[in-house]
Amino acid sequence: MADAPDEKNFSGPLNPVGREGQVEVKDPPEAAMHMSAEEADLSGIRLLDAADEARRQRHGRGKPKG
Repeated sequence: MADAPDEKNFSGPLNPVGREGQVEVKDPPEAAMHMSAEEADLSGIRLLDAADEARRQRHGRGKPKG
């Protein structure tokens, strides 16, 4: 039987941002992170969005209108 995840490392989905042409994730835990499958999906989507924003900043384009 697998050990239960350490509650102090159960941090939920990541909140990355595109800043100065790079993706920044503030305060990731030092130990392994544990999240649900849904939180992992959301983290992946957020990372892709932040990567797109960072790329736009690098190439001097703003956010698309919409």
